[in-house]
Amino acid sequence: MQNKVVIKGHVDGPNNVVLDEPAPGAKGEVEVIVRTDNGNESGARDNVFAFLRGLHEGGRSKEDIDNQIREERDA
Repeated sequence: MQNKVVIKGHVDGPNNVVLDEPAPGAKGEVEVIVRTDNGNESGARDNVFAFLRGLHEGGRSKEDIDNQIREERDA
């Protein structure tokens, strides 16, 4: 029986593929299909997280934010 599982990894030399996570139940011969990632999807996601990590913590208190919300609702 053939099982198919997708596992991310990277090519580390012309004949070496390194898996980024374990291959459950894999034993024996395998077929490897190399599909390169042009970086658009994961790169954009990583850039967003890097941007969020770089933001400084806000200086407003919970009470200040609650008061602003209350004022907006009352207006």
